[in-house]
Order: sequence, then structure tokens, then C-alpha cells
Amino acid sequence: MRRRILLAAVIGIFLAGHGQAQQHARAVTTAPGTPGTGGDNHYYGNPLEPPRAIEFKKGTVTAAQFLADIHRYLGVPADFTFAEAEPSTDKLGMRHHLLQQYYKGIALEGMDYRVHEKEGYVVSANGKAVRNIALEMQTPLSKEQAGRLAGQYLHAADTAVRPGRTLIVSKGFTFAPESFAIAYQFDVEISLVERWRVSIDARTGGLINQVSLVNSCGHEDPPPLPYLPGTGLTNYYGNQTIRVEQTGSGTRLVGQTEHGGLLGTYDYRNQSVTPLLNGFPATASDVTSASTNYAGSTRLKAAVSVQWAAEQAFEYYYQKHGRNSFDNRGGKITSYVHVDVGLDNAFWNGRLLAFGDGSRYKTLVELDVVSHELTHGVTQYEAGLLYYNEPGALNESFSDILAKAVEFHRFGDTATWQMGKHLIAGGLRDFSNPNVKNQPDTYQGDLWYTGTGDNGGVHYNSGVQNFWFYLLCNGGSGVNDHDSAYAVTAIGMDAAVNIAYRNLTEYLGPASDYLDSRFGSLLAAADLYGKNSAIYRAVDNAWDAVGVIDEPGITSLEPYDITATTTRLRGTLIPRGDSVR
Repeated sequence: MRRRILLAAVIGIFLAGHGQAQQHARAVTTAPGTPGTGGDNHYYGNPLEPPRAIEFKKGTVTAAQFLADIHRYLGVPADFTFAEAEPSTDKLGMRHHLLQQYYKGIALEGMDYRVHEKEGYVVSANGKAVRNIALEMQTPLSKEQAGRLAGQYLHAADTAVRPGRTLIVSKGFTFAPESFAIAYQFDVEISLVERWRVSIDARTGGLINQVSLVNSCGHEDPPPLPYLPGTGLTNYYGNQTIRVEQTGSGTRLVGQTEHGGLLGTYDYRNQSVTPLLNGFPATASDVTSASTNYAGSTRLKAAVSVQWAAEQAFEYYYQKHGRNSFDNRGGKITSYVHVDVGLDNAFWNGRLLAFGDGSRYKTLVELDVVSHELTHGVTQYEAGLLYYNEPGALNESFSDILAKAVEFHRFGDTATWQMGKHLIAGGLRDFSNPNVKNQPDTYQGDLWYTGTGDNGGVHYNSGVQNFWFYLLCNGGSGVNDHDSAYAVTAIGMDAAVNIAYRNLTEYLGPASDYLDSRFGSLLAAADLYGKNSAIYRAVDNAWDAVGVIDEPGITSLEPYDITATTTRLRGTLIPRGDSVR
């Protein structure tokens, strides 16, 4: 599991409101001998920036050698340093090093680089780093003054503000030299479930960003009461077996999966959604029965559907990827149903899942909807993709991809490529033809969203990676929006999802964009199947098909306006006040 501080967002499933050149990169083969300019290594990215990815000649560089010479490999001056988190070893036996970049001893938020070694030698490295910043280092404001301001901004007592840290942030996440500023960052703990991470400009005292923060791992549950198999009627899948907990007078919808996953589904009683969106305390009721049978009312069906779907998603992750819940540490999957009145939405708020009853849509408790929301939790604990612009689109896409994997795992060939097919005619999104749901199927092609709504089009532009995944699974040929012909050979669901999951958990970081996802998936394919394999070539061809290509002429990065991610509903089926189109 990626070891990083968690920025918890309210993240959901639906679509939003709504049209730059293809993404390009350059591969440079260096002359032997000199890091950064030699060694038969391949460098990818904009030559004016540190490389997005490096592939190393086999058996030539150890991790210690790379770390000792990292400034030359990345082309960064000595003012920048790197600190390593605890390395991790995956089930392939590869060792992964996560490096945080610093400038004059101060951490740069979002700037991390990953080094991947096998059998003692580095095979690849990738990530985000900067080599030039224009930064005024003086801090007229003291940390104590900034802490008081943090409390004032959140209307919190001084005692709620925890000791802060100093770091460097990029305003708007443009990573342009002039965008960086020194900030004091504080955790403000108003209650157990209302916690915020606040960044205060160390020169002006202004609020740079405010993000909901949740720590939900490492807890100890009390000894469980006996869990029993039960049955219940779902909204869309008939009668299913569910896990329930025995109580003094019957049972309730709290259970344990076959492989130990803890689940609990609760009735929110149609209370206002606002407390859940903002992380505030809320009251919900147990869903109970006098027996182990939960067939009956329409209200009961929603809870049964979510309890069953959460178990399917947990077991998929455990059986296919060896993952123990969303945090990979056995975190309890807590779900609320009947949220608000007629809410056309479902979301993950950083610690739990929430589902509306729908008005335009049917009740939002399909298997792929529940799995989509749970996968936002996985992303939170792994890549930590920012929920804005391209990182946010990737965040949404990975939730869609792994939700489809859960559905195909459970239903096989009877599963479909539509997200939310039971909720509305034609579903919410369509992997096989994103355009029919107003999503682009080509990077910066037709229907590519360029506005500021929907957090920069996260539910629109996710269609590009969704279509990439569909082509990988099924194959296909045609001409994309940039008039480029393509032909992709199918590799099947298992190989495609293995590559996508490995990309998410080992190669991507908070600010990763589509180009990073291309590089990361190719590195993942090389790890799993070999760089000379037909599968690797298919991954490469599928990215070409959707317009994320590897040629000279990289475009500049878009800004990520994280000031827009304070207490707003993020990553839902629809943004507040909008409708699905």
C-alpha cells in the first residue's frame, strides 16, 4: 500500500455539466555512460522538465546508485533533495521506493518520484518533480499566527488546531515556477468525524486550500457477535445471500465476508445530505429483522442491495488482488442508504459510502455503483489522485474500471459495459461508446471538457481511459478524433484489469495526468507480462487509439484549482444543482 497522508474527498459516481491537441511525450535513448545523458536508458516526457518516466537497461543501476545520483537523472539542482518513505515489496517480488521532493529542506506537496527495482536493480522510475521554482523564502507570518487564522477560517477553537508543518505548495497546481508558495499546514479537529487539513500562506495569511481529512485505518474492532448467513431481496438482482449479525432480538445488517471483511449498512432515514458531505456527525439507524430473512419492503431492499454489493466488491479485491478492504488494512465498509429525499447521487466521503433513493434515476444501489464508490476509497489510500481536471478524470475512470471488473467477476458474460444500466435507459456511461453519454473517447478530441464545472470535467474526460480499457479487453479498430487510424488486439479482462490496478497502486501519484497513466500502465504491463509481449504492445496501441501518444511535442499541463475542493460535493453522479446529460 502506498504510504501517504490521506486527503479525503467526497467522491461519487455520476456525470456532470460539459470541448487542446493530443498529449505527447518524447522518448530519448541516451548514449552510454552518464546519468541523465547516457546509460542506454529511455527517458519519457518534456525535455524541459524532469522525466515523467525512465526505463533502465537491465542490470545496470541499483537503487542506491540511482538515489545517490538522482539530481543528474532528473536534472534538478542541489537546492532540491529527496526523502524516501519505507520501501514496499509487491507480490511479484519487486521493491518500490517512494521519494518526496524537498526545496531547501521544505517538502513540495504533490511532488513524489517512484523507483522500482527487481532482483537488486532498478528497472524503471516515474513520477512528478520540479527543477525550477521562483520562491520567496522569508515567512513574515509565524506558525502560531497562521494556526490562529486556520481556526478562524473554520470557526474552530484554538484547541482544535493541531501543531502544523511547513511545506511548499503550488497555487492552482500548475507547477509553474511562479506558482509556488511557502505555507503552514494544520490539521483542525473539530470532532472525531469533522477534521480538516488547512494550508495558510506563510507570507500573506491567506487561505490556500482546505481539504477534508479522515484517518480510518489502524482501528481495532471489538470482538464481533456471531455472524450468520442471511437472505434478502435486492433491487436489481433478486434474492441474494447476505451476512448479518445476531442481536438480542433478531439480526441486523452488520456482517463479515468469507475472508473477514467487515460490513455495516445503515438507514440514514432521509435526513439532509449536508452533514455527510461535509464530514459532520450524523445519526443513522440499524437495519434489522426478527430473523435472518430481509425480504419485504422497498425500503429494506436498498439496504440489502448495498450490503450484498459491498461484500461482492470486498471479495473481488481480496480474491483477485489480495487487497484487504479499501485501506488494505481491514477497514470496515460502512454504508448509509436513504440519504436525503430523492437524491440522484451516491458518493464516498472519505470514510463511508452513501446512497440516495433517486428521483430521475432509480435507487442508486447497483453492484457497479457500490463498487465504484468503494474504489474511490482504494484510490484515496493508494495514488491519492486529486479530484480535479485530469487527475480527477483518472480517479473517476479507475472507479469505473474496477467497478466493471467486480461486475464481470460476479456475473461473467451477462455483465455489460454500461455503468448504472438499471438506473436510466442506456446507463450513466458506456465504455464501448463514451460519446453516446457525452463523454470523449479521444484525448482532447470531440466532447473533451475544458471548463471549470464538474471539477474540471472529471465525469466527462474519464471516458478516454474507460474507452482505452474497453479496447484492451475487447479489441477494436477505427479512426479517432484526430484522424489517426488504430487497431488494438484484445487481451481480455483479467490482463487488462491487472495492469490498471497495478498502475493505480504502484505507479501513479496525486498529480498524475493522462500521460502519466500511459507511462504507468506500460511499466505495469512490462512488470506483469514483459516488454516484448503482445500484451505490452496492445497497451501501447490502445493509448495511441485514444490519443494519448508518445511523440515529440508535449503540451503544457492544465492547472488544478484545489481551492475549489473545500466542502463541496465532489465526484458524484452529478454536481449540485446540475443534471446528467
